[in-house]
Amino acid sequence: MEISQEELKIIEDITVFFEKLAKGKNYIVLPEELLAKMTEQHALIIRDYLHTVQMIKLPKSEIQFFEWLKENDPDVWKDLWELDNDNISDINSENSYLISKTFLPALLRKDGRGFPICDLVNVDNYYFSLHQLPDDESKIFIESAKERFINRDNLTISQLLALEISMGAIDIWHFAYKHKIDLTQAKKAVSDMVDDGVLVHLTESEHLIPFLHLD
Repeated sequence: MEISQEELKIIEDITVFFEKLAKGKNYIVLPEELLAKMTEQHALIIRDYLHTVQMIKLPKSEIQFFEWLKENDPDVWKDLWELDNDNISDINSENSYLISKTFLPALLRKDGRGFPICDLVNVDNYYFSLHQLPDDESKIFIESAKERFINRDNLTISQLLALEISMGAIDIWHFAYKHKIDLTQAKKAVSDMVDDGVLVHLTESEHLIPFLHLD
């Protein structure tokens, strides 16, 4: 798609602004007030046009989530962060919790999904997309959950998870954190759904890559 001169000027202005934020480093620490105002279009500009910056620091809300994860599922936290961040023990350090700018659009969404946990190596992945609710049995299960939600009936954890997956890919840790559900119970719901033939659980990261959408 052709970009007009006016759009190119806007892109140039935004790029210059974010380069100043980086202060000569290869990462950006985005002020929380700026994150609240940014749009997905800004995120795409950073991703596609800001070549001097490769990394961004997670916003405070996601850092709080990962500190929760550190306490509640430390093996997952270690798999994600221990080898990549020498300064991770100091969460206030600008060098901690740095991720690729590619993930910025996901961080701007207000649906609690956050930075997707989908590339674990030493422990099983629990990242689910609609493609993992593949057949008629899954569709019936989702429709039943939607009907109960519309009628304001109580939902099981499995039904709530199916609804979340139907609205967008999510990992089990963000799901549990968002809904204040015990992780053991959330993972048990996954096991039950797999046993019932409703959900496909892909535990290896390479099998999840085709279902990871960042824009």
